[in-house]
Amino acid sequence: MSRKRTNPVTYSISDKYGFKGVISTNNTDEETNVAFLRVKARIIPRTEKKNYLQEILFIRKTLTDHIIKCIKSNDNYTNRYMVEVSLPQMLYYNEISFIHYEAFVTSAENQTLKAHKEHLSHIFKQTNEKLREILKTFDFEVIFIKKDNTKKQSDNE
Repeated sequence: MSRKRTNPVTYSISDKYGFKGVISTNNTDEETNVAFLRVKARIIPRTEKKNYLQEILFIRKTLTDHIIKCIKSNDNYTNRYMVEVSLPQMLYYNEISFIHYEAFVTSAENQTLKAHKEHLSHIFKQTNEKLREILKTFDFEVIFIKKDNTKKQSDNE
């Protein structure tokens, strides 16, 4: 006998700076025990360097620590979580690249996805503010990409 398939409910979230994400779960809206947040953005290094390895490592470490701190400070989640921050190993001056982060969390009590959305949206906003600070420090720009892959607007405009 196979497990009943469910179509998980998902919420799309974005902000005015170019970060787009999804909040979803592995179950239906009524019986949520694990929820996740996936976020992505396009970035461009604006200062020319041979390589950006130190910046990449710093961004990964700092952002991971920040997300974990946000999860731990929220009483709705247990210490069972998983956080992943992805950047390419090689970034090139003035070329579009990406940044992607995910956070999987387990709730202390079963909650609806709407309750998770409220908490994870707060983490989304806090993390993106922190990430924008870090990226500005290293002169990286977060950009919007239209469907035809042309630049729409940047964070610095």
